[in-house]
Amino acid sequence: MTLSPHPNTLRTPDEVLAWFRTNGISIAGWCRDNGFSRNVVNSLLHAKLPGLRGQAHQAAIALHLKAAPEQAQVGGNHE
Repeated sequence: MTLSPHPNTLRTPDEVLAWFRTNGISIAGWCRDNGFSRNVVNSLLHAKLPGLRGQAHQAAIALHLKAAPEQAQVGGNHE
């Protein structure tokens, strides 16, 4: 279940909650389908968790609350 036809579009927590309601999807169901803790997702959507690391970070990206980090280049020319 994708949250946006445009994966680069960021959403606010209220927009994500509205998307769940509009599409008839429960937060718990989305969490099960996407492998995230319901407590983590609820905390993200109610601004109790910033989503900086670990599962909260990954869930925030999946919910389009924050952008995915660019792939870091390993090695390269450092002159």
